[in-house]
Amino acid sequence: MVTLQLLNGDAPPVGEVFMLTWLGVWTVGGALAIFAWFWQVMGKEILTVQGQTFKTRRDIGGFGFDKEYDLVRMRDLRVAQIDVNPFDFSSSLQLWGVGGGVIAFDHGARTYRFGAGLDEAEAKQIVTAIKQRYRIPESTRT
Repeated sequence: MVTLQLLNGDAPPVGEVFMLTWLGVWTVGGALAIFAWFWQVMGKEILTVQGQTFKTRRDIGGFGFDKEYDLVRMRDLRVAQIDVNPFDFSSSLQLWGVGGGVIAFDHGARTYRFGAGLDEAEAKQIVTAIKQRYRIPESTRT
């Protein structure tokens, strides 16, 4: 109804800004809900290593984005608690199982995460297997 009122010019002049804002918020929220649903139904994380490149991919039905990291620069691969910050968009997506994860590593000056939806025991097994295979060193922080 809001869209029809705005398109037909039937919206009250005082309420147009409110109606546009309301429509925008609900559209974005709906898109995020649909994305979260598709992730729950068809989403998967794919980890690959080629040469000295560690790659993570979040894939939904063949579509997704790759993130590549240099294995030589990876440090302190670990199981880490999920810290949810309501003011950080990517952190809030973790509640839906979409972003982040329980496995963390340092790469350069940043910390990256993967392993969304894993429990602690699964995450420990994965961390152990990756460390044994690729010898990722502990942190160099003091």
